[in-house]
Amino acid sequence: MYKLRRARVHLNAFHQSADRVRKAEPYDLIRHERDESRIKWAWTWDVERTRPFPFYWPILIGEVLYQIHSALDHLAWQLAFVKSAPHDPERVTFPIYTSESRFWKPGNKERFRVGSGGWRLARIPVEAHQLVIDVQPYKYGDRAPKHPLALLFDLSNEDKHKSLHIAWAAATRQRLEQSAIHDVRVDSFTIDRRDPFETRLNDFASLRATVTGPNPHLDIEPGFMFEEVFGEGSPENAVGELVFESLKVIFNYVLDEVFTRRFVPYFDSLN
Repeated sequence: MYKLRRARVHLNAFHQSADRVRKAEPYDLIRHERDESRIKWAWTWDVERTRPFPFYWPILIGEVLYQIHSALDHLAWQLAFVKSAPHDPERVTFPIYTSESRFWKPGNKERFRVGSGGWRLARIPVEAHQLVIDVQPYKYGDRAPKHPLALLFDLSNEDKHKSLHIAWAAATRQRLEQSAIHDVRVDSFTIDRRDPFETRLNDFASLRATVTGPNPHLDIEPGFMFEEVFGEGSPENAVGELVFESLKVIFNYVLDEVFTRRFVPYFDSLN
């Protein structure tokens, strides 16, 4: 639990830093205009970052991921120690699998392949097996890659072996101030949240309007709130996901669902 507390410190530090950067608006908006017909207008916007991200962001994010993942591995060791005490257990880490068949993969000499989920379960008390199985991403079927533990596993490994990639791409809020409008009706002003990640790097927002009179004029002041997302080069299941929201979801899942709901009561029952 101490490692989770440390993860919270780093998570809060990243959130505060990101807030400061967003308020400074380190980007330019580029508007593209086209007339779809004589009476239909369509505008879209690109965003261009004008300042680099703080160099320490990937370090803070990596610290959050490390502390959370390390807390789970410490949990697995404590479970194994309960079974093997007074001897130290064999090397064991907390299993995280998006595939049920890989979790239960049979071995040649042992019942389960070394390193598989089944192999790791054999090293902890039987009473704790279901607690580990219940939080496996594979239990979520097609949604398994987006499960908090699956994101943790892939992002944590990415941070260990390569580097985390962050990009501006997510406009999460918008406003439109109409300072001068004449003979034009604004039909829609939207953020295109459901477009593929590659598309959202450009044309992230659009406005459509209809000319209603002979002298159309539209003078507007758009405003957007951008948040950081994991960019290209990140694990596939994380690309386009909001950085802070993803880290918060991962942290809360491990704290609430893994530790507080399941394993704190388990260890309390041993006393």
